[in-house]
Formats: sequence, C-alpha cells, structure tokens
Amino acid sequence: MSWLLLGVYVVHEEPRPGWACLAGALIYGAAFTYFIHTTLLALERHVATYEALWNALGTTYTVHGALMVCGGLMFGISALRAGWLPKPSLLLFLSGLTLNLVLALLPAPDIFQTAGSALRNTGLIAMGYAILSRHLRSPN
Repeated sequence: MSWLLLGVYVVHEEPRPGWACLAGALIYGAAFTYFIHTTLLALERHVATYEALWNALGTTYTVHGALMVCGGLMFGISALRAGWLPKPSLLLFLSGLTLNLVLALLPAPDIFQTAGSALRNTGLIAMGYAILSRHLRSPN
C-alpha cells in the first residue's frame, strides 16, 4: 500500500494534475514505507505498546508521520482541484488524514487512530473502484 497513490496517479489518463499531486504521492509512499519498517521492527523486538515503539524511534517516527500527512494532503488537494477523481473518495481520504493528525496532537487513546485510518482507507478503496469502473466501461 506504500506506493498506492503513485499508482493512482500513473494509471489515470490525461489530464493529470500537476507536480504537487505527483510529489504528494511520492512523499506519502516514502513515508508509508518507513512505517512498514517500524511494524517489522516492533515485531522483531517484541515491542509491546505503541508508546514504547514511539519512544524507541523518537523524532524519526514523528517526522515520517508528518511527511505522510503532508504528502497525502498534497495529493488529495491537488486531485480534488483537478477534478479527476470522485470528490467523495478524496474527501474521505483527506478526512481520514486530518483526523489522524488531530488525534496525534491530542491526548487521545491510540486506538482512535483506527477511525482515521478507516476513513482514509475507505477513500482509497473508492478511488480504486472509480478507476476500475471507468476502465471497465471504456470502449477499448
């Protein structure tokens, strides 16, 4: 899933949004790749809690989280402005990112992050469905 936004950008036919959308997809993908690494690290080291993982990784973890949010927002807002993906799917994706950001800044239990992730992922599923359904309807 790391490079999913790049795939969405690449498979979409003309006109594509500008450089900010592509840059957002690349930044999001790179940051998400880091988080895959942290999952493997937590499994390898038997890290019991999210807090323990965050304490072990510190600033690097936080920076990648910020990059993931910024990259996702760049992609989502650029795609929304260009109008090349359904607005509801982009709004779900952007809402999930924003909710995850807000929850990261508040003293809320970590489990609430799953709500933001669910919104974000529902938006991604809807983007994929829109692309596939357009492709299946095309006369080619």
